[in-house]
Amino acid sequence: MKRLTDHPTQGGQLLVLRPGHRGEPTPDERPPSFMQQQHLDLRRAMESRELHDASWLCISFSITGPLDREALVAAVRDWALRHEVMRGWFVDAPDRETGYARHAVAGDDLDLALVPHGEAVEPTDTHTAVDRLLTATCTPFDDLGWALLAVEQPERTVVYVGMDHVYSDGFSALVAFYELTAGYEARRSTGEAVEMPPTTSFVDHAATERVTFAEVSRRHPAVRSWLGYGLKGKGSLGSFPMPLGLAPGEKAWLVPGHHVLLVGEEAARLEQLAKDEGVGLAALVYAAFALTARDLAGARAYRFLNPVITRDTPELMLASGWLVNLIPIHVKVRRDDDLLGTALRVRQVFADAKVAAQVPVVRVVQLLGSTLGLDLQGDRRPPIVSYLDGRKIPGNETWVERDFYGLTGSGYDDDVNVWVNRTDEDLHVTCSVPDTPEAVANVARFFSHAGGLLRALVT
Repeated sequence: MKRLTDHPTQGGQLLVLRPGHRGEPTPDERPPSFMQQQHLDLRRAMESRELHDASWLCISFSITGPLDREALVAAVRDWALRHEVMRGWFVDAPDRETGYARHAVAGDDLDLALVPHGEAVEPTDTHTAVDRLLTATCTPFDDLGWALLAVEQPERTVVYVGMDHVYSDGFSALVAFYELTAGYEARRSTGEAVEMPPTTSFVDHAATERVTFAEVSRRHPAVRSWLGYGLKGKGSLGSFPMPLGLAPGEKAWLVPGHHVLLVGEEAARLEQLAKDEGVGLAALVYAAFALTARDLAGARAYRFLNPVITRDTPELMLASGWLVNLIPIHVKVRRDDDLLGTALRVRQVFADAKVAAQVPVVRVVQLLGSTLGLDLQGDRRPPIVSYLDGRKIPGNETWVERDFYGLTGSGYDDDVNVWVNRTDEDLHVTCSVPDTPEAVANVARFFSHAGGLLRALVT
């Protein structure tokens, strides 16, 4: 993951694909999923405060050799036809229960063309062109909210595909890289679409989700789990445990953070140790964070929300959409706790919290209200700490040769969201940090300390 402005790219001929449609879109009675609705509410809440940050996800990859423009357009069409969610958008609908209505484009009406868009003389010109395109196009409202930009040179083309978050969670963006690159190679070499495992419509899944959880009550085990978490935090979901240099209610411009915990053989040894001890690598990492919160901030508990995927059928595994939920993690830490003992406790906390994954967190908040300290109509994001093993993602074996990146834009927040990534090369953290001297320094200090705890365990 990198900030768009830090992405290593090139200048060249710019080509843009903005999806269009022939004829009028069709009103679609199927509602947004719970997480989609929360995303839509967040966008409207931020607009009301005149806070306009990037709500898009972007992937970038390289194509070596002369670009086959027809093959690229065909691959994008195959991808958009495969995933129904990519052919719709939302409009405000106060009369609907969710507040939004979906409009959809039939597959035959989808209009895709790769058109010249000037030239980028320098790489910074490319950054500017991508940012302008995605800012203008990638919104969840009023028209198709995704786009592609290619920077073409005779021997190499850099491709950017951006989409509003309403179309895709992070895993779906990784899958999009796999499908688009495999689709391009198939179209270029054979002229035919690449054969992919069957998938299902996320739009149908979202409608089913609404029906499934409509009658959930406060007595459901998932809701009781969240209630216990809220009571332990006295109405606060949690936040980064060290000071960020912000006044209550103040938000700051976000800057990217990247912190390596372990590299190479050290990371491999930690992974083997975690396996031998039966705790799991993620549990060890989270335990190091919990002890760091104790050591540097005097915390008695480490609290965060952990994303979990909800792709619980083979057909959903490669679906594009927002197939993720959050579970609440509250890890107690005592003065004499060590890393392995804390990791065992983390493992048990995760096992107990799995019950919370059964009900969408947005539905839980609807039932519990202010108990969790989260306002669904507000502009505050929940505190996320995520772990992803990139070695298990389809297409990961081509990430290096394809120069694959996940890219982010800019925005405001009052907290630090954290993504832990395990790759073949290392174990590292990427995060978004409020741009204050205190926040930048404390975040660096936090992850340096956590990395030191992990390194001490394997050495």
